[in-house]
Amino acid sequence: MMNWITNDGAVVLILMSVTGSMLSVLWLIAVKFLRHTVNARVLYGVLKCVMSGYMIPVTYGAMIVQIILYGGSGGYLLMSTGVTTHIFRILLTAWVGGMSIFLLRQLQRLLQLHRICEGCMQAKQWQRDLLQELCGELHIRRKIELYQGYGVRVPFITGMIHGRIYLPVERFSAKELEVILRHELCHYKQGDLFWKPAFAIVCCIFWFNPLVWVTWQQMKQWAEASCDSRCCEYWVDAKQYFLFLCRMNEYAEGKMPDMVSAWFENSNELKWRVQCMKNGTRIRMKAWAVAGIFAVTIGCCGSTAYAAHAGVETLYGKVYQETVHNIDEPVDELQPLEEYVESAEEAFEGMTIVDMPDGHNSSRSGNTGSIDWNVKNGYVAKSGSFTKKKGSTIDVTVIIDPSDKEVWVGIVMPNKDTRSVSGKGTISHSFKVTQTGKYQVYISNKSGSKIRATGAYRK
Repeated sequence: MMNWITNDGAVVLILMSVTGSMLSVLWLIAVKFLRHTVNARVLYGVLKCVMSGYMIPVTYGAMIVQIILYGGSGGYLLMSTGVTTHIFRILLTAWVGGMSIFLLRQLQRLLQLHRICEGCMQAKQWQRDLLQELCGELHIRRKIELYQGYGVRVPFITGMIHGRIYLPVERFSAKELEVILRHELCHYKQGDLFWKPAFAIVCCIFWFNPLVWVTWQQMKQWAEASCDSRCCEYWVDAKQYFLFLCRMNEYAEGKMPDMVSAWFENSNELKWRVQCMKNGTRIRMKAWAVAGIFAVTIGCCGSTAYAAHAGVETLYGKVYQETVHNIDEPVDELQPLEEYVESAEEAFEGMTIVDMPDGHNSSRSGNTGSIDWNVKNGYVAKSGSFTKKKGSTIDVTVIIDPSDKEVWVGIVMPNKDTRSVSGKGTISHSFKVTQTGKYQVYISNKSGSKIRATGAYRK
C-alpha cells in the first residue's frame, strides 16, 4: 500500500497536474479570442471541462485499461527504482505539508462563514414565497431556504446538502430581490454548489502548481459572468441589471470563503462583468455552434491527456535509466552464490505468499521487471508469471534494506520446483532456464523483521 502511495500515487498526481496545466494554457489562449464572440455561459461550460483535467485521472486510467485489456504496461511510468522511490517519498512529505497548510486556510474561512451564518435569521414570509415561486419556475425541486443577517455583506448561496441563500439586512424592492434570487438560483442550476467546493479542494491538492490558481480565479469570474448572462438574456433588462450591479458593488467588502458563490469579492470585478454581460445579451448561439465548441474542447482534452502522458513518460524514462540498477554490470566483488533446489511446498512451508502486481514490466525497457517490494517476516513476495525458453537465463539483482538481513531470492519453475540463493545487502544471480514454460521471481523473508527489496530482473 505504501509503495502505491509513493510511486503510483505520485504518478497520478503528476499526470493530473500536467494534463490540467496544459488545458489551462489552452483555455487562457482561447479565451482571449473568444470572450467577445462567445456567450459567457458557453465559455464557463468549456472551463468546467478544463477544470476536470485536474480532477479526473484520465491518463492514468487509460494506462490501467491498456494493461488490463491488452497486456500493455504504460511504459516507464509504472516502473520504479530505489532512487526514484526515495525522491517520491521526499516529495510526498513536502506535498502533504503544503496541502495541510492550504486546507487549514480553507477551514479557517469556513469557520468564519459559519459564524456569519449563525447570526442570521429567517427572511420574511413574502421573500420566502418569492423564492419558492422562482424555484418552481426554474424547475428546482430541492428546497432552498432564505436568510438575512447583519454580518452578510453581499448575497451568496451555499450548502452542498442544504441549499441556503443569505441576504444583507437591506430593504430590497420586490424587483431587486427577484434579480438577486434569480442570480443565486442560476448558481445552483449550473452546479456551482459542487464545482466551487470541489475545485477549492483541488487547489489545496495542487497548491504547488501556479496554473491551478489561475484557473481557480478564472472559474470564480466566469461563474458570475455566466449567471449575469443568463439573467440578462431571459429575465432582466440589461440596463436595470447594470444599475443593480453598481448598487451591489457598494457593499462589496472583504473576501468570501471559496466554498460559496457570492455577487462580488471586490469592486474590480464590476467593469469586467458589465462587458461580459453586454456580450451575452447581443450573442445568441445556435445549438450546433455550442455543440461544436464542446466537441473541440473534448478533443483538446483527449489530445492534451495523451501529450501529457507521452511527455512525462519520456522525461521519467530518462530518470529511470539513470537510476535503475543495471543487472548486466559485473559484480566481481560478490561471492558466487550457491543454488538450492526444492519443491515450492517445502520452500514456502508455513509462509504467507503474496502475489505482487506485474504492471511494472515494459518491453521498451529490454523485457525487464522492476522490483520495489516491502516483504514482512514470514512472507513470500512473487512476481507475475512470464514465459522463458530452455537455454536462456533469468538475471535477478536486488538490494536489501536493512543490509544485515539475510533473505532468499529465487525462481519458481514450471514443474513447481524452486531454485534460490540466499544473501545480504546486494544479491545478484543468474538462473539458467532448464525447461521451457512459465516462471516467477520471488523473495522469501525469514530474517525476523520486515525488509525492503529494490532492483530488477531480466526475463
